[in-house]
Amino acid sequence: MSVYAISREFFSFLKKKQDDERISVTSSVLNLMKITSMLLFASSVLSTAKQFFGDPIHCDTKEVHVDAGLFEHYCWIQASFVAPQKFVNNTKLRFQHSEEERVYQNYYQWIPFILFFQGVLCYIPYNYWKISENGKVAGFIKIVRSDRENHTSSEFDFGNPDATNIVALAKSLILKRGSHCGYALKYVFAQFLCVASLALQLYAMDWMMGGNFLTLGTKLLYIQTDDDIKDFDKNPLLKIFPRLIRCWFEGKMGMSGTPERYAALCILPVNVFNEKVFVFIWFWFIILIFVGLIHFCWSVITVACSLPRVFILRFSVNSSSASFAYDRLVQMSDFGDWFL
Repeated sequence: MSVYAISREFFSFLKKKQDDERISVTSSVLNLMKITSMLLFASSVLSTAKQFFGDPIHCDTKEVHVDAGLFEHYCWIQASFVAPQKFVNNTKLRFQHSEEERVYQNYYQWIPFILFFQGVLCYIPYNYWKISENGKVAGFIKIVRSDRENHTSSEFDFGNPDATNIVALAKSLILKRGSHCGYALKYVFAQFLCVASLALQLYAMDWMMGGNFLTLGTKLLYIQTDDDIKDFDKNPLLKIFPRLIRCWFEGKMGMSGTPERYAALCILPVNVFNEKVFVFIWFWFIILIFVGLIHFCWSVITVACSLPRVFILRFSVNSSSASFAYDRLVQMSDFGDWFL
């Protein structure tokens, strides 16, 4: 069977597709990355609203003789340290934190920007592929469908003047056979970018959060009782997104000429929202990495072996004659031609 005849079988199969069939040239992983970026952008907007239009921090300044607004603004922009529950419940220990027991946090005010940047990173693989693909496959399908409206026979007649667009397309594909590897490899690279972007973000967040983020989900799964939820050592969220912190403020000179140092407990209502967002991010990213690795490995296998390509084409075609034609087509073409 000639390449010309194989092309005829190929376009005959395309002709039988329904008009309302949706043309999609992106994988499910790329679409999920796009959805993830939209969710991250939305979370960034909500977090910003809570910070600038809500009450992100509230401090108990009854004992420090400092204006509450001044103290809260200072604590919000300065690094504060998390107060373990034992120091909160015992008034004798409130000012006895050793330096080793303090866990300083100064990133929670940057959460809206972090979420926005993560949204950009998640959108990059999808946008890269859309730019690389540039509507090529959709253009091919539109050519087939436009000629189909003027040609109603069960098989394409390559000599029929109504099918001139399809004939030109078939000849173009035949002449350019073997020149589509770069196009296909860009798709494989986009799959790799998905996994790399997600993994990079996980490690970056773990670094930012003091090495407490990578194991966040697994530690949360081991929490079983209410006491575990309140345990500073068992619940990682108490360290990563504390709801209660201690802040130091150096005020005016005292009678001895030395600065007076004030300390107060502050609550962070905004972290109630932030912790839920990042718990979702942890589990969602793990799922996406798993699915992305499967897609990427399958893409690599189809590049290296022709058997999976034959299997995919056979699965998509019911006709035995078309199945034989596709077997020959795979044998005569490389990965780029098959992908296109």
